[in-house]
Amino acid sequence: MIQIKDLLTKILNKYNLKKAAEAAFVCNIWNKEIKIKDTFALFFKNNILTIKVKNSTLANELKLKEKELIDKINKKIKKKLVDRLNFKF
Repeated sequence: MIQIKDLLTKILNKYNLKKAAEAAFVCNIWNKEIKIKDTFALFFKNNILTIKVKNSTLANELKLKEKELIDKINKKIKKKLVDRLNFKF
């Protein structure tokens, strides 16, 4: 009997949707589990997570914690996908 996980992986690979699924997953981790007030993950592309922030002050604060935040995200997804955070305001 085939497991759902294996079937889903096969389908995502077949239709070249693996990157899109990973991007949605990374954004969801930020929005649902990291939960920093006044932030929202916009998109994930080329191992860079782009995050909308309320203002430049918050962007600077988060930039100082970038390494820690990246480690936290990668730990939650159990893969080293995120290399950098990009903050937009």
